[in-house]
Amino acid sequence: LGRPDAAPAWYGNAARAALALEQYDRAEALFRKAIAMAVEEDSAWYYAGLADLYMELEQYEKARTLLERAIAADGQVDFEDLQFFTSLLMVC
Repeated sequence: LGRPDAAPAWYGNAARAALALEQYDRAEALFRKAIAMAVEEDSAWYYAGLADLYMELEQYEKARTLLERAIAADGQVDFEDLQFFTSLLMVC
């Protein structure tokens, strides 16, 4: 983690790598760091990544909440939210 000035994308990419390695605690911490650093409209991908982690852990209510945040992150519901809606259907 060591670089406090790193871009949110760095944390998001590291979180995806940790998730792939099934390092769930580390992935969760990295996704949360990315969310905290991202501007609101760019945070959707990190919410969705964290939702993927919760789906893998079968924590579906947490995943649903994060996917809803991803859909609302940019302040509008549009075609770009389709993949988040698709994931939301899988969670439900």
